[in-house]
Amino acid sequence: MKWANQQKNTTNAPGEPDEAENSQGTQTSQPSRAASNPRAPLMRADMEAMLRGLEERIISKLSAQSSVDWALLEQHDTTIQQLETSLELETTCNKLMIDNEMLRLKADDLENRSRLNNICITGLPEKIKGSQPTAFLTKCRELCTSVWLESIISRTKS
Repeated sequence: MKWANQQKNTTNAPGEPDEAENSQGTQTSQPSRAASNPRAPLMRADMEAMLRGLEERIISKLSAQSSVDWALLEQHDTTIQQLETSLELETTCNKLMIDNEMLRLKADDLENRSRLNNICITGLPEKIKGSQPTAFLTKCRELCTSVWLESIISRTKS
């Protein structure tokens, strides 16, 4: 009974009578009295009802939050997939840019190398070569060879 008195003192204000005890000092088990007076000790049925209500509210709030979290997770998953695709495209674009630059340099090099065997003749009028440039160059070569040979012969005679 000592513990019951301590419980009584913690639930009631000092000097107030305990509503769980009747006028003769015996306890009553009326849940309606406990429900009507907030300071009255709670009965097991009342506590179970309160706990069920709390449990239902917690479950509904967790369910709602879980739905929101799943939607947010799906949104993040979509965003991550888009970023991965973007990264792949950027990587591919960078590789293609490098390949394009290499091919441009190679084409430029091949073009320059093809010009190495070309002969550039300056100082001749445009129409002198006629319609057959190869025939003209053959005659020029023969003329240059004969002039060159004549200069060598004249040097040896002197």
